[in-house]
Amino acid sequence: MRRHLQVYGCLAAWLFATGCQWDLMQVIAWGRMFTGYAQTMSLTAATQETFSGEMCSLCKVVQKGKEQQEKNTPPTTELGKAKLLDTLLPSATVMPMAPTRRPLGVVLAPPGLVGRGRMPPPLPPPRAVA
Repeated sequence: MRRHLQVYGCLAAWLFATGCQWDLMQVIAWGRMFTGYAQTMSLTAATQETFSGEMCSLCKVVQKGKEQQEKNTPPTTELGKAKLLDTLLPSATVMPMAPTRRPLGVVLAPPGLVGRGRMPPPLPPPRAVA
């Protein structure tokens, strides 16, 4: 339950930081305008009248709120755009190089001693006993 509350709180903060509240209020305003027009007009006429450009009181509040938010938003600088572009571009792949020297403590056996004292594998392979 607590985790869900944290996720919903983070989502709400992100939506409000991006200005989603104004879009939500605009949708509500259009819905109110459409339902008001649809009571006396056909659906196509109500839709045309809703989106004709004439604003209701709630649409004017939304427009003022969006303008106020844009005034308070600091302008992006070229340095900020460059940082964003730098984070989005893929970085160069770093490949580690093979070591040129043997690590200390590693002793390689001379080629003649490799495999001495070992029996060759049995031919044919032994059968599994069930």
